Order: sequence, then C-alpha cells, then structure tokens
Amino acid sequence: MEAIMQTHPEGIAIICAHNDDTAMAAARAAKGHEAYKNTIFLGFNGDRAACEGILNGQMTMSVAQMAYEMGYKAVEAALDALEGKSVESVIDSGSEVITADNIDAYIADCREKGLWS
Repeated sequence: MEAIMQTHPEGIAIICAHNDDTAMAAARAAKGHEAYKNTIFLGFNGDRAACEGILNGQMTMSVAQMAYEMGYKAVEAALDALEGKSVESVIDSGSEVITADNIDAYIADCREKGLWS
C-alpha cells in the first residue's frame, strides 16, 4: 500500500485486495493520508474479522464467497458424478457483497446457519 501511495499521491478510488486481511492492512496504511480518505477498500471472504472491520469503519466492503455453499455443492457434485449423473462444468455457489448497509443481516444469516457463534 505504501508503494501505491508513493506512486499515486493524488489517491485512488478503490483498492481491491485478494483477501480481507490485505484490504484491512491497506486501509490501515492509508489511514491519515488525506488523498485516500474516500478510497474504498474491498476484500474477499466475508469472514468475521472483515465484518468487524466494516462495522468499525476500518474497511468499506467485502465479497463473501460463500464457503459453506462451495463445500456443500462440491460434495453434492461429487456424489452426482459417482452415481453417473451429469455434473455442470461450472457450479455457482453464490456470493454476496457486504457493506455497512447489509452487515447486520449478513451476520445474522451466518449465525442462523451455525457458521458463527
């Protein structure tokens, strides 16, 4: 992030990181730099730490990759293949963009599914 700030002292509209931890680290590095005060920090996973980061304003958004559904659909497809059924070449397990506007519903859904205590 420091290299990005040196290369782009005027700021950048959005930083898309490959995971939530990296997005939060980038947001911490940019904190206090006026040109980055409106930068959107986006991570991927939608994990508990990311949700806490969104709630406390440290991170802007995360894309939940729906790990539970990935695993479920993978096992379902494996069983279909073992039973000789056709399996799609691409199976969409879904995703959800998590922001301050929908964070409460996302957390409630994770708790309801037993993914978080």
